[in-house]
Amino acid sequence: MKFILFFLILAFSSIELSGQQPQFNVTQYRAAFAKEKLVVSNTVKTLTSSVYAPTITDASGARSRADYALITVESDCLRYWPTGDDPTTTDGHKVCDGGSFFIYGFDNISHLEMIRITTDVTIQVSYYRFMSNTP
Repeated sequence: MKFILFFLILAFSSIELSGQQPQFNVTQYRAAFAKEKLVVSNTVKTLTSSVYAPTITDASGARSRADYALITVESDCLRYWPTGDDPTTTDGHKVCDGGSFFIYGFDNISHLEMIRITTDVTIQVSYYRFMSNTP
Protein backbone atom coordinates (compact mmCIF):
# COMPACT_ATOMS: atom_id res chain seq x y z
CA MET A 1 0.00 0.00 0.00
CA LYS A 2 2.83 2.42 0.87
CA PHE A 3 4.47 1.54 -2.44
CA ILE A 4 1.34 2.48 -4.41
CA LEU A 5 0.84 5.67 -2.39
CA PHE A 6 4.46 6.67 -3.09
CA PHE A 7 3.96 6.30 -6.85
CA LEU A 8 0.66 8.19 -6.78
CA ILE A 9 2.29 11.10 -4.98
CA LEU A 10 5.21 10.99 -7.40
CA ALA A 11 2.86 10.94 -10.40
CA PHE A 12 0.83 13.92 -9.16
CA SER A 13 3.99 15.86 -8.31
CA SER A 14 5.31 15.27 -11.82
CA ILE A 15 2.07 16.44 -13.41
CA GLU A 16 2.08 19.66 -11.41
CA LEU A 17 5.72 20.41 -12.22
CA SER A 18 5.35 19.65 -15.91
CA GLY A 19 2.67 22.33 -16.16
CA GLN A 20 5.03 24.94 -14.70
CA GLN A 21 8.27 24.16 -16.49
CA PRO A 22 8.96 24.91 -20.16
CA GLN A 23 9.88 21.96 -22.35
CA PHE A 24 13.37 22.20 -23.85
CA ASN A 25 14.81 20.69 -26.97
CA VAL A 26 17.95 18.69 -26.19
CA THR A 27 19.94 20.78 -28.67
CA GLN A 28 18.73 24.11 -27.27
CA TYR A 29 18.40 25.79 -23.90
CA ARG A 30 17.36 29.21 -22.66
CA ALA A 31 20.10 31.52 -21.45
CA ALA A 32 19.62 34.69 -19.45
CA PHE A 33 21.01 37.61 -21.42
CA ALA A 34 19.47 40.80 -20.00
CA LYS A 35 17.77 42.24 -16.94
CA GLU A 36 16.06 45.42 -15.86
CA LYS A 37 14.46 47.03 -12.83
CA LEU A 38 11.34 49.14 -13.42
CA VAL A 39 8.80 51.09 -11.40
CA VAL A 40 5.15 50.47 -12.23
CA SER A 41 2.98 53.46 -11.36
CA ASN A 42 -0.58 54.66 -11.98
CA THR A 43 -0.20 54.75 -15.78
CA VAL A 44 0.24 51.65 -17.94
CA LYS A 45 3.85 50.45 -18.02
CA THR A 46 5.49 48.23 -20.64
CA LEU A 47 8.86 46.50 -20.68
CA THR A 48 11.82 48.17 -22.40
CA SER A 49 12.10 46.96 -26.00
CA SER A 50 15.78 47.89 -26.35
CA VAL A 51 16.50 45.53 -23.43
CA TYR A 52 14.39 42.50 -24.46
CA ALA A 53 15.05 42.90 -28.22
CA PRO A 54 18.54 44.37 -28.56
CA THR A 55 20.10 45.03 -31.93
CA ILE A 56 22.84 42.46 -32.48
CA THR A 57 24.58 42.62 -35.82
CA ASP A 58 25.90 39.04 -35.86
CA ALA A 59 22.56 37.30 -35.10
CA SER A 60 19.13 37.17 -36.66
CA GLY A 61 16.44 39.23 -34.94
CA ALA A 62 14.62 36.12 -33.76
CA ARG A 63 17.80 34.71 -32.18
CA SER A 64 18.75 37.95 -30.38
CA ARG A 65 15.43 38.77 -28.70
CA ALA A 66 13.80 37.38 -25.58
CA ASP A 67 11.29 34.57 -25.80
CA TYR A 68 10.83 34.20 -22.04
CA ALA A 69 10.74 36.64 -19.11
CA LEU A 70 10.69 36.13 -15.36
CA ILE A 71 9.18 39.07 -13.47
CA THR A 72 9.31 39.48 -9.69
CA VAL A 73 7.09 42.03 -7.94
CA GLU A 74 8.33 44.04 -4.94
CA SER A 75 6.61 46.38 -2.48
CA ASP A 76 2.90 46.17 -3.44
CA CYS A 77 0.48 44.69 -6.02
CA LEU A 78 0.06 45.15 -9.76
CA ARG A 79 -2.23 43.88 -12.50
CA TYR A 80 -1.17 42.90 -16.00
CA TRP A 81 -2.37 41.65 -19.39
CA PRO A 82 0.06 40.08 -21.91
CA THR A 83 -2.34 40.84 -24.77
CA GLY A 84 -1.75 44.56 -25.29
CA ASP A 85 -4.99 45.40 -23.48
CA ASP A 86 -4.77 48.04 -20.76
CA PRO A 87 -5.06 46.61 -17.25
CA THR A 88 -6.82 48.62 -14.55
CA THR A 89 -6.74 48.51 -10.77
CA THR A 90 -9.56 45.94 -10.95
CA ASP A 91 -8.91 44.20 -14.31
CA GLY A 92 -5.98 41.94 -15.16
CA HIS A 93 -3.95 39.23 -13.52
CA LYS A 94 -3.02 40.29 -9.97
CA VAL A 95 0.47 39.73 -8.54
CA CYS A 96 1.56 41.04 -5.16
CA ASP A 97 4.78 41.72 -3.24
CA GLY A 98 7.11 38.73 -3.42
CA GLY A 99 5.19 37.10 -6.27
CA SER A 100 6.69 36.19 -9.62
CA PHE A 101 5.23 35.40 -13.01
CA PHE A 102 6.52 34.17 -16.35
CA ILE A 103 5.77 35.57 -19.79
CA TYR A 104 6.39 33.12 -22.65
CA GLY A 105 6.91 34.24 -26.23
CA PHE A 106 8.27 37.41 -27.78
CA ASP A 107 4.80 38.67 -28.77
CA ASN A 108 3.52 38.34 -25.19
CA ILE A 109 6.62 40.09 -23.83
CA SER A 110 6.26 42.95 -26.30
CA HIS A 111 2.52 43.34 -25.56
CA LEU A 112 2.77 43.10 -21.76
CA GLU A 113 1.10 46.01 -19.97
CA MET A 114 1.11 46.54 -16.19
CA ILE A 115 -0.36 49.01 -13.70
CA ARG A 116 -0.07 49.38 -9.93
CA ILE A 117 -3.10 48.81 -7.72
CA THR A 118 -2.45 51.25 -4.85
CA THR A 119 1.19 52.38 -4.54
CA ASP A 120 4.15 52.24 -6.91
CA VAL A 121 5.59 48.77 -7.47
CA THR A 122 9.18 47.86 -8.32
CA ILE A 123 9.66 44.90 -10.64
CA GLN A 124 12.81 42.92 -11.38
CA VAL A 125 12.89 41.34 -14.85
CA SER A 126 15.21 38.66 -16.25
CA TYR A 127 15.10 37.95 -19.99
CA TYR A 128 15.96 34.63 -21.61
CA ARG A 129 16.43 33.49 -25.21
CA PHE A 130 17.11 30.19 -26.92
CA MET A 131 20.74 29.31 -27.32
CA SER A 132 22.07 26.35 -29.24
CA ASN A 133 24.20 23.63 -27.68
CA THR A 134 25.54 22.75 -31.10
CA PRO A 135 27.98 24.81 -33.19
